Amino acid sequence: LVVDRRPFEHRALALAQNREIAFAFDTQARTYAVEGTGRPEPLPPGAGLSITTARQLVRGSEEARLLFFADGTSSGGTIRLSHERRSVAITVAWLTGVVDVKWGAP
Repeated sequence: LVVDRRPFEHRALALAQNREIAFAFDTQARTYAVEGTGRPEPLPPGAGLSITTARQLVRGSEEARLLFFADGTSSGGTIRLSHERRSVAITVAWLTGVVDVKWGAP
């Protein structure tokens, strides 16, 4: 299980560009992307995915988003990925936009 480093740079991008940056997951296609920046990236085959975010950022059962705002705050939330004998919980603090990563067993 490898965690892409780009999601951790989204807060800085939102601040630098003075705009909202959305990190989106398509749970049916099993992809993730920064909205408006190109093709979505696939999740590893067989990886488990769980996303906790604000209710208004969930569209049906197909899409969930985490937002980073221009003032450095975020919508907050947690992304959990698991694969084989490894898991990771990526938590984004709503007030500060700070990203915390915790590795563990599934």
